[in-house]
Amino acid sequence: MSRLSKILAAGVLGLLFSGSLFAADRVTLIYTFTSGSTLPLWVAQEAGLFKKYNLDVLLVSVQGSSRGAQALLSGDADVAAVGGEVVVLSALKGGNTKIFAGMVDVFPSIIFAAKNITRPEQLKGKKIAISTFGSSSDFSVRYALRNLGLNPDKDVTILQVGNQPNRFAALVSGAIEATIVNPPLTLQAKRMGYQPLVDLGATALKYPQAELVSLPGYMKSHEDVMRRLVRAHAESLYFIHTQKTASQRALGKFMKLSDPQMIDDTIESYRNYFPKKPYPSVEALQFVIEYLAEKQPEILTLKPESLIEPRFVRELDDSGFIDQLYRQR
Repeated sequence: MSRLSKILAAGVLGLLFSGSLFAADRVTLIYTFTSGSTLPLWVAQEAGLFKKYNLDVLLVSVQGSSRGAQALLSGDADVAAVGGEVVVLSALKGGNTKIFAGMVDVFPSIIFAAKNITRPEQLKGKKIAISTFGSSSDFSVRYALRNLGLNPDKDVTILQVGNQPNRFAALVSGAIEATIVNPPLTLQAKRMGYQPLVDLGATALKYPQAELVSLPGYMKSHEDVMRRLVRAHAESLYFIHTQKTASQRALGKFMKLSDPQMIDDTIESYRNYFPKKPYPSVEALQFVIEYLAEKQPEILTLKPESLIEPRFVRELDDSGFIDQLYRQR
């Protein structure tokens, strides 16, 4: 092969790997958290990682994990970032959503109450805001209330108010007496003098708070897209762990934050929650199954392994890609 032919061949290969020769694959990805939990997706978009792997990802925000799961099942989305509890509940009703990559597998949330409420028992008879019924905020609030000795169905009124900014605004206005939020709103609440009533992040429980989910049919027919999506996700986690600037830019843009201290504090809080290798957590799903089974014993027929599709993360991990990312620091 002549020198010119080699140069041209190398150029073609470069275009192939950069995705410049062909139109990018379109992926509609719904996210249901307006909080630091969504940071990997925002970083992947803002830092050009989706584009790097020839993906044209349309990020769409909806309120509540249950709505995100419905969008998947109806075909309105290809992938969704939702709480793992909706995957469990969907499976019980015959749905077939599966978690293919993890994002946050702990409770990152704090329940704040009105300033005149200083003890959990004072929540009795009060209004507590969540996003939507069946969402991760709903699950977390009910879990916390039961641990406090309160019956979430009788002792309080749980209201669907929407995303975290809406819920926090309702607390500040006095329309409700308590709500659950994640950073950065936890930091803003503390600055405004609200005291945390319950810090779920202080528990050691594994809980599937934010997971990447799709349908088996889509994953089977779009295997190459899934591999590139997981690669972009893993690289965005690397950016979060090692490159603060990308996280600062993404968080500020998508959450419309301008306070540098709040942005940095949020990143520091979530950096401890995000895994370097985003395997779906069997342990976290098992916790949800056992907890929900207290009221719905039939849920125990579900096995957490049946709710996940870990092969895309496993393939990427086995290839050495993730380890190589962190070795290059």
